This record gives sequence, C-alpha cells and structure tokens, in this order.
Amino acid sequence: MSLIWKYFSLSGRVAFCKSCKFSKNHPPRSPTTFLISHLSASHPELYDDFSAKRKAKEPQQQTLKRFKLLIILFLDLIENEIENEQDQSTTQKTNEFFSLFERCEKTISKQNDIEPLALELPSKKSLNAHQKAEVEVTEYLRAKKIPIECDPYGFWTGDNTVKWPILSKIATRFLSAPCTSAEAERLFSSAGLIINNLRKSLLQENAEMLLFCIIIS
Repeated sequence: MSLIWKYFSLSGRVAFCKSCKFSKNHPPRSPTTFLISHLSASHPELYDDFSAKRKAKEPQQQTLKRFKLLIILFLDLIENEIENEQDQSTTQKTNEFFSLFERCEKTISKQNDIEPLALELPSKKSLNAHQKAEVEVTEYLRAKKIPIECDPYGFWTGDNTVKWPILSKIATRFLSAPCTSAEAERLFSSAGLIINNLRKSLLQENAEMLLFCIIIS
C-alpha cells in the first residue's frame, strides 16, 4: 500500500486530505500522482516527511525484488536439474545412489573410529536371557557394517550365527522369502471355481474364456 494514504483517506471512490478539505475523485487502481502534487503544493512539511519515508522504503523494495528474482532463478535451476535427472539412465542413477550410500557409510565409520568404546560388555555367561539379548544388539551395532552389495543371508548364516544366536534367528526369519503359491497353482484354483458339479455340461471353449476373463480381471 502506498505511503500517501497516511495523509489521505479513501471513502468509496473519493480521496480526502486529512489536513484540509481537499477531495479528489479516485477510482480503483488510479495513480496517486495528483494526491502527491497536492501534498507538495499545500502541505510542504508533510510532503518532506512523505519523501523521506519513500526514500527509506526504496532499498527494502529493491531487496524484495532481488529476493523474488533469486527465487525465480532458483526454481528454474531446480526444474533443469529435474529434467537432467529424468534424462539419465537407470544405471547411472543407481550408481549415484550407491556412491551417496558409500559416502554416508564412510562418514559413520569415521565417527565410530573417533569415539572409542567407553565400556566393555559383560560376559554372556553371567547374564539372563534379556541381558544377553541387549549385549547381542549392542555388539551388532558396534560391529563393522558390511558393504551394501553383500548377501545379508550369508552374513547371518556364517560365523555370526554362533556369535549372535538370538539375532541370527530373528534375521533368518524376516529375511526369508514368504511361502506363496505360483501362478500355475492359482490357475488351478480359478479353474476349480468355474468347473464344478453344476457346470458339467460347460463347453471347453466357454470354460477357457471364463478362465481367461478371471485371470485378466
């Protein structure tokens, strides 16, 4: 909002001077040049005050314009990066992801090297079941992380099975593939829903079409 309205009031489509009886028709979006001229001619002191405040506000407006321009440029940069990312091959994207993952792993490894172990873990023989589980989890979290391309199943079925028996049982349980029926077995189940005692006279061609419709639905 223009600073001129500190010295004028607007009622409907008419602007009134707050310091005298001057009024001027002022439709919406009309320029305030005539109001500034009245202030300069009739109220020099107020005009000087207005000019000083307008000059003080100009740097702020320039900074705001510059900031908006930076936002536009930044958004254009993001759009270009997204377009370039979409043009990259899947292999390149995967390699970049693994590279980022490796950098993160190296950073974590350096932090672990800087912070030595302050306490030695107690012997498992003197602990109860709950305490043994806590010791295993602590040892596992302190252990060196395997590379991302290694097989998790091989990690948990090797020497670590003896080292961390509780965790290895949990890991092999959740890393195993769930037992599910194959597509061919599902096909037999679907056929059993179509061909039954009430459809003994169903033609082979019709049965095949019904089965096909069930599969693609």
